[in-house]
Amino acid sequence: MKTLLVLSFCLLSVAVYPQTVRTFNGPDRAFQFTYPSILTRCPLGQGQWAKDCSSQGRLCGGAYGSTTIVCLAYPSDRLKGKLAFGGATFFVAKVAVSERACLAGEDWLVEKVEGIRINGARFQLFHTSDAWLGGGEAARIYRVFRDGTCYELGLQEGYASTGGYDPGSFLEYTTQDQRRVRSSLEQALTSFRFLK
Repeated sequence: MKTLLVLSFCLLSVAVYPQTVRTFNGPDRAFQFTYPSILTRCPLGQGQWAKDCSSQGRLCGGAYGSTTIVCLAYPSDRLKGKLAFGGATFFVAKVAVSERACLAGEDWLVEKVEGIRINGARFQLFHTSDAWLGGGEAARIYRVFRDGTCYELGLQEGYASTGGYDPGSFLEYTTQDQRRVRSSLEQALTSFRFLK
């Protein structure tokens, strides 16, 4: 009986929350990744950031002077009333720097640096964060120099301070919410692979 109940629950959850996946192919088919359809594709270009794609910080790119190729955001309407959520994105960019500069990182507030592999490619991972009055952001920036190009992948989360609000006047952005947001963005990251 327990097995039947567990199986029924699993089938119901799949029916209620279908997980369709989309594929993004980079320019010249240099790379590819898949991502859950819940993510919103952000419009790129100056002055065109959509509400899901920005917060008080810049969530669709890491280094200044980088060219963002694609940026996907978790839709903020899924977290209505949760004021601490300021946005969350996965992006891929190119940075016009040398190999040495690429792997050294930028002028970020770096907490930790480590090497990591994603589908065979070795990346330098920078854990960064920044804070300002009323909010901040945390990011994991992955860099690799490949075929004369510095590629930058990033997972960025913006947050807002709720200290100025009365307790109970807003919904809490929970650890479970954060796990759901990160999981959807990490699907794009972990599926990233170079095709050439």
